[in-house]
Amino acid sequence: MNNLDALVQTLYNIYLVLNKEQLKFTFIDLFGDPETQLTRQQVKDYLNISESTYKRKVKDG
Repeated sequence: MNNLDALVQTLYNIYLVLNKEQLKFTFIDLFGDPETQLTRQQVKDYLNISESTYKRKVKDG
C-alpha cells in the first residue's frame, strides 16, 4: 500500500466516524420524548419541507 492509498483509507475512516457521530443526533435528541406528538411546524422543520409538501404527504398518507 503506498502513501496515497493509506491517506485515502485514513480519510475514509475519519468520514465513517464523523458520519456515525452525526447519526447519534436522532429524533429523540432533537425533540425529546418520542411519545409526544410534534406540531405541524416541528414536522416541517425536521423534514425540511414546505407547507404544500406537508399537506400533500398527509393527504397521500
